[in-house]
Amino acid sequence: SEMGEVQVFRGLLKSFSPYDGYGFISCPVLLQAFGREVYVHQNKLPNNAFVGCMVEFTIRVSSRGQAQAICVGVLEDNAEELAEAAKMINKDFLKFAEDTSQFAIVLDKKKGSYRLGIDVDIAHGSALLVDAVKGGLVKEWNKQYPQMQVRKGDCIVEVNGITGDAQTVLKECLSAQRLNMRVLRSKPEQPSPGPERSVLPTLYVVNWNVSASAASNPQLYPEVDPMILRASRRRAQAAAALTYLAPDVICLQEVDC
Repeated sequence: SEMGEVQVFRGLLKSFSPYDGYGFISCPVLLQAFGREVYVHQNKLPNNAFVGCMVEFTIRVSSRGQAQAICVGVLEDNAEELAEAAKMINKDFLKFAEDTSQFAIVLDKKKGSYRLGIDVDIAHGSALLVDAVKGGLVKEWNKQYPQMQVRKGDCIVEVNGITGDAQTVLKECLSAQRLNMRVLRSKPEQPSPGPERSVLPTLYVVNWNVSASAASNPQLYPEVDPMILRASRRRAQAAAALTYLAPDVICLQEVDC
Protein backbone atom coordinates (compact mmCIF):
# COMPACT_ATOMS: atom_id res chain seq x y z
CA SER A 1 0.00 0.00 0.00
CA GLU A 2 1.03 3.64 -0.24
CA MET A 3 0.69 6.48 2.22
CA GLY A 4 1.32 9.71 0.33
CA GLU A 5 4.64 9.24 -1.43
CA VAL A 6 5.93 6.71 1.09
CA GLN A 7 5.29 3.10 0.19
CA VAL A 8 4.27 0.86 3.06
CA PHE A 9 4.96 -2.88 3.02
CA ARG A 10 3.72 -5.80 5.07
CA GLY A 11 5.67 -8.84 6.15
CA LEU A 12 6.43 -11.31 8.89
CA LEU A 13 9.15 -10.78 11.49
CA LYS A 14 11.03 -13.93 10.54
CA SER A 15 13.93 -13.73 12.97
CA PHE A 16 15.46 -11.51 15.62
CA SER A 17 18.55 -11.86 17.78
CA PRO A 18 18.63 -9.77 20.98
CA TYR A 19 22.34 -10.57 21.21
CA ASP A 20 23.13 -9.17 17.76
CA GLY A 21 20.48 -6.47 17.97
CA TYR A 22 18.85 -7.07 14.60
CA GLY A 23 16.58 -9.40 12.68
CA PHE A 24 14.91 -9.92 9.32
CA ILE A 25 11.42 -9.42 7.92
CA SER A 26 10.02 -11.78 5.30
CA CYS A 27 8.23 -9.83 2.56
CA PRO A 28 7.67 -11.61 -0.81
CA VAL A 29 7.51 -8.34 -2.76
CA LEU A 30 10.82 -7.04 -1.43
CA LEU A 31 12.44 -10.48 -1.58
CA GLN A 32 11.76 -10.51 -5.30
CA ALA A 33 13.04 -6.96 -5.70
CA PHE A 34 16.23 -7.23 -3.59
CA GLY A 35 16.88 -10.97 -3.50
CA ARG A 36 17.02 -11.09 0.31
CA GLU A 37 14.98 -10.55 3.44
CA VAL A 38 14.51 -7.05 4.87
CA TYR A 39 16.99 -6.06 7.59
CA VAL A 40 15.55 -4.51 10.75
CA HIS A 41 17.51 -3.04 13.67
CA GLN A 42 16.20 -3.45 17.21
CA ASN A 43 15.70 0.29 17.67
CA LYS A 44 13.19 0.24 14.80
CA LEU A 45 11.05 -2.48 16.37
CA PRO A 46 8.16 -1.54 18.69
CA ASN A 47 8.09 -3.03 22.18
CA ASN A 48 5.21 -5.37 21.33
CA ALA A 49 6.98 -6.98 18.36
CA PHE A 50 7.96 -10.64 18.54
CA VAL A 51 9.24 -13.27 16.14
CA GLY A 52 6.29 -14.57 14.14
CA CYS A 53 4.18 -11.41 14.24
CA MET A 54 3.00 -9.52 11.15
CA VAL A 55 4.40 -6.02 10.74
CA GLU A 56 3.85 -2.99 8.55
CA PHE A 57 6.89 -0.93 7.63
CA THR A 58 8.58 1.47 5.28
CA ILE A 59 12.11 1.00 3.97
CA ARG A 60 15.26 2.77 3.00
CA VAL A 61 17.98 1.29 0.82
CA SER A 62 21.45 1.08 2.35
CA SER A 63 24.70 1.89 0.55
CA ARG A 64 25.06 -1.85 -0.04
CA GLY A 65 21.74 -2.01 -1.81
CA GLN A 66 19.97 -3.77 1.07
CA ALA A 67 16.40 -2.97 2.06
CA GLN A 68 16.24 -1.82 5.70
CA ALA A 69 12.99 -1.47 7.62
CA ILE A 70 12.03 1.79 9.31
CA CYS A 71 8.79 2.99 10.91
CA VAL A 72 7.81 -0.54 11.91
CA GLY A 73 4.41 -1.27 13.46
CA VAL A 74 2.80 -4.52 14.59
CA LEU A 75 -0.38 -5.47 12.73
CA GLU A 76 -3.47 -6.66 14.53
CA ASP A 77 -4.45 -10.29 14.02
CA ASN A 78 -6.87 -10.99 11.19
CA ALA A 79 -9.89 -12.50 12.93
CA GLU A 80 -11.09 -14.43 9.87
CA GLU A 81 -7.66 -15.92 9.24
CA LEU A 82 -7.29 -17.00 12.87
CA ALA A 83 -10.75 -18.56 12.82
CA GLU A 84 -9.80 -20.53 9.72
CA ALA A 85 -6.56 -21.70 11.38
CA ALA A 86 -8.55 -22.89 14.40
CA LYS A 87 -10.80 -24.97 12.13
CA MET A 88 -7.76 -26.87 10.84
CA ILE A 89 -7.27 -28.66 14.19
CA ASN A 90 -7.37 -32.44 13.66
CA LYS A 91 -10.22 -33.59 15.94
CA ASP A 92 -9.21 -37.25 15.58
CA PHE A 93 -5.76 -36.38 16.92
CA LEU A 94 -7.31 -34.55 19.86
CA LYS A 95 -9.41 -37.60 20.67
CA PHE A 96 -6.17 -39.56 20.95
CA ALA A 97 -4.67 -36.84 23.11
CA GLU A 98 -7.36 -37.52 25.67
CA ASP A 99 -5.72 -40.90 26.27
CA THR A 100 -2.37 -40.72 28.03
CA SER A 101 -1.23 -44.35 27.86
CA GLN A 102 1.02 -44.99 24.87
CA PHE A 103 3.59 -47.68 24.29
CA ALA A 104 5.74 -49.04 21.48
CA ILE A 105 5.90 -52.57 20.12
CA VAL A 106 8.10 -54.18 17.48
CA LEU A 107 6.89 -57.03 15.27
CA ASP A 108 9.24 -58.84 12.89
CA LYS A 109 7.62 -60.98 10.21
CA LYS A 110 10.92 -62.72 9.50
CA LYS A 111 11.02 -64.22 12.99
CA GLY A 112 7.61 -65.89 12.90
CA SER A 113 4.26 -65.86 11.21
CA TYR A 114 3.61 -63.27 8.53
CA ARG A 115 0.12 -62.95 10.00
CA LEU A 116 -0.35 -60.13 12.49
CA GLY A 117 -3.39 -61.78 14.00
CA ILE A 118 -5.56 -58.73 14.60
CA ASP A 119 -8.77 -57.37 13.14
CA VAL A 120 -8.69 -53.60 12.68
CA ASP A 121 -11.16 -50.88 11.79
CA ILE A 122 -9.88 -48.12 9.48
CA ALA A 123 -13.02 -46.00 9.81
CA HIS A 124 -11.34 -44.21 12.75
CA GLY A 125 -9.66 -41.93 10.22
CA SER A 126 -6.20 -41.35 11.65
CA ALA A 127 -5.42 -44.72 13.23
CA LEU A 128 -6.17 -48.43 13.20
CA LEU A 129 -8.73 -49.39 15.85
CA VAL A 130 -8.09 -52.93 17.11
CA ASP A 131 -11.37 -54.88 16.99
CA ALA A 132 -9.93 -58.26 18.05
CA VAL A 133 -6.67 -60.11 18.74
CA LYS A 134 -6.85 -63.59 17.20
CA GLY A 135 -3.29 -64.87 17.20
CA GLY A 136 -0.23 -64.43 15.02
CA LEU A 137 2.57 -62.04 15.82
CA VAL A 138 0.48 -59.85 18.11
CA LYS A 139 -0.55 -62.79 20.29
CA GLU A 140 3.11 -63.86 20.55
CA TRP A 141 4.03 -60.31 21.57
CA ASN A 142 1.32 -60.31 24.22
CA LYS A 143 2.68 -63.53 25.71
CA GLN A 144 6.23 -62.19 25.81
CA TYR A 145 5.36 -58.71 27.09
CA PRO A 146 2.29 -58.98 29.34
CA GLN A 147 2.68 -55.38 30.55
CA MET A 148 2.38 -54.08 26.98
CA GLN A 149 -0.31 -56.28 25.53
CA VAL A 150 -2.25 -55.10 22.52
CA ARG A 151 -5.96 -55.33 23.35
CA LYS A 152 -9.32 -54.80 21.76
CA GLY A 153 -10.07 -51.08 21.71
CA ASP A 154 -6.43 -49.98 21.43
CA CYS A 155 -5.43 -47.71 18.55
CA ILE A 156 -2.34 -48.22 16.39
CA VAL A 157 -1.45 -44.60 15.69
CA GLU A 158 1.94 -44.98 14.03
CA VAL A 159 3.84 -47.65 12.08
CA ASN A 160 7.44 -47.13 10.96
CA GLY A 161 7.07 -43.37 11.32
CA ILE A 162 3.86 -43.27 9.25
CA THR A 163 0.92 -41.62 11.00
CA GLY A 164 -2.15 -39.50 10.40
CA ASP A 165 -4.03 -41.70 7.89
CA ALA A 166 -5.45 -45.14 8.67
CA GLN A 167 -5.28 -46.39 5.08
CA THR A 168 -1.59 -45.51 4.78
CA VAL A 169 -0.80 -47.05 8.18
CA LEU A 170 -2.59 -50.26 7.15
CA LYS A 171 -0.63 -50.48 3.89
CA GLU A 172 2.61 -50.21 5.85
CA CYS A 173 1.48 -53.01 8.15
CA LEU A 174 0.81 -55.26 5.17
CA SER A 175 3.97 -54.49 3.19
CA ALA A 176 6.80 -53.94 5.68
CA GLN A 177 8.79 -56.83 7.14
CA ARG A 178 9.56 -55.09 10.43
CA LEU A 179 6.91 -53.04 12.15
CA ASN A 180 7.72 -50.40 14.76
CA MET A 181 4.32 -49.52 16.15
CA ARG A 182 3.07 -46.89 18.55
CA VAL A 183 -0.09 -48.00 20.32
CA LEU A 184 -2.56 -45.89 22.27
CA ARG A 185 -4.13 -47.80 25.13
CA SER A 186 -7.92 -47.60 25.31
CA LYS A 187 -9.35 -46.25 28.52
CA PRO A 188 -10.26 -49.09 30.91
CA GLU A 189 -13.82 -49.36 32.07
CA GLN A 190 -14.25 -47.89 35.52
CA PRO A 191 -15.60 -50.38 38.06
CA SER A 192 -18.89 -49.53 39.72
CA PRO A 193 -18.25 -48.31 43.25
CA GLY A 194 -19.37 -50.78 45.89
CA PRO A 195 -20.78 -49.76 49.24
CA GLU A 196 -17.32 -49.91 50.77
CA ARG A 197 -15.56 -48.09 47.93
CA SER A 198 -15.16 -44.33 48.22
CA VAL A 199 -15.73 -42.33 45.05
CA LEU A 200 -12.82 -39.94 44.61
CA PRO A 201 -13.06 -36.91 42.32
CA THR A 202 -11.01 -37.03 39.13
CA LEU A 203 -9.27 -34.21 37.33
CA TYR A 204 -8.52 -34.04 33.60
CA VAL A 205 -5.12 -32.39 33.17
CA VAL A 206 -3.67 -31.21 29.84
CA ASN A 207 0.01 -30.31 29.65
CA TRP A 208 0.73 -28.22 26.53
CA ASN A 209 4.12 -27.06 25.28
CA VAL A 210 3.15 -23.89 23.45
CA SER A 211 6.68 -23.64 22.03
CA ALA A 212 8.03 -20.13 22.51
CA SER A 213 8.77 -18.02 19.46
CA ALA A 214 12.48 -18.43 20.13
CA ALA A 215 12.04 -22.21 19.70
CA SER A 216 9.57 -22.20 16.80
CA ASN A 217 10.76 -19.64 14.30
CA PRO A 218 11.83 -19.94 10.64
CA GLN A 219 15.50 -19.91 11.65
CA LEU A 220 15.07 -23.32 13.30
CA TYR A 221 12.54 -24.64 10.77
CA PRO A 222 13.60 -23.17 7.41
CA GLU A 223 11.60 -25.78 5.49
CA VAL A 224 8.30 -24.68 7.09
CA ASP A 225 6.21 -21.85 5.66
CA PRO A 226 6.83 -18.88 8.02
CA MET A 227 3.11 -18.07 7.98
CA ILE A 228 2.35 -21.42 9.61
CA LEU A 229 4.73 -20.63 12.47
CA ARG A 230 3.07 -17.30 13.26
CA ALA A 231 2.49 -16.99 16.98
CA SER A 232 -1.03 -15.65 16.48
CA ARG A 233 -1.93 -18.66 14.33
CA ARG A 234 -0.53 -21.15 16.82
CA ARG A 235 -2.28 -19.28 19.64
CA ALA A 236 -5.65 -19.59 17.89
CA GLN A 237 -5.13 -23.29 17.28
CA ALA A 238 -4.07 -23.94 20.86
CA ALA A 239 -7.17 -22.12 22.11
CA ALA A 240 -9.40 -24.21 19.82
CA ALA A 241 -7.74 -27.46 20.93
CA LEU A 242 -8.02 -26.65 24.63
CA THR A 243 -11.64 -25.65 24.19
CA TYR A 244 -12.33 -29.01 22.57
CA LEU A 245 -10.47 -30.99 25.23
CA ALA A 246 -12.13 -28.99 28.06
CA PRO A 247 -9.62 -29.96 30.78
CA ASP A 248 -10.02 -29.18 34.46
CA VAL A 249 -6.38 -28.07 34.73
CA ILE A 250 -4.21 -26.58 31.97
CA CYS A 251 -0.41 -26.53 32.29
CA LEU A 252 1.27 -24.36 29.66
CA GLN A 253 5.00 -24.37 28.92
CA GLU A 254 7.13 -21.86 26.97
CA VAL A 255 4.48 -19.16 26.93
CA ASP A 256 5.84 -15.92 25.54
CA CYS A 257 3.02 -14.59 23.37
